Amino acid sequence: MATTVSFHEVVCKGSPKAVRGLLTGLALGADLPCRFWFHHDHDIVDPAVPNTARRTAERLHLLPVGEVRVVVDGELAGVLRVRKKAIATSGVCEVVGISRIKQAQVLLKYHTFGKRYDDEIQALLRDLPSGVKLANATHDVEIDPDAVGDEAYTPVHDYESRGGGLLVGRFDLVQDLRGRFDVHPLIECGEIELVTQ
Repeated sequence: MATTVSFHEVVCKGSPKAVRGLLTGLALGADLPCRFWFHHDHDIVDPAVPNTARRTAERLHLLPVGEVRVVVDGELAGVLRVRKKAIATSGVCEVVGISRIKQAQVLLKYHTFGKRYDDEIQALLRDLPSGVKLANATHDVEIDPDAVGDEAYTPVHDYESRGGGLLVGRFDLVQDLRGRFDVHPLIECGEIELVTQ
């Protein structure tokens, strides 16, 4: 019987180091993989801190973190639910909330000046894993036959493409794709947004 993979957003009051230690200890104690993603480490939108300057200051440890938000898999979320009172009593931190993640999404866009680069990006966007789709996809191509030739330092190009879309799907798959696409020199990715139930 196949198990369904689920992910949950956990909100804690406490220091990020204490929460990381707690999650690691609980995962190891329950013989679970240590799979968790802190919002401030993995470019996940934190709705509690909408101010970008504040988020940057927290990430650089210039300001104390108000709430620690972390994504965990379903098994670790179950352990946290069962141990919630004991965690609060221990004084390590307090688990404020646990919400199931329905889907994750990230906005991406690209801009190329050559057909081969455009073809490369289109191949990447077609080869998405099952469980992820590209919604609201755009792909605009401009071809200027008068600009064909040596383009070393020219302000015009014979081929130009722009496009993008919204990667939508299971959290771990979207997070992995964002990591792979964001290092591509012609693809720009936004932060991961979570849709919770």
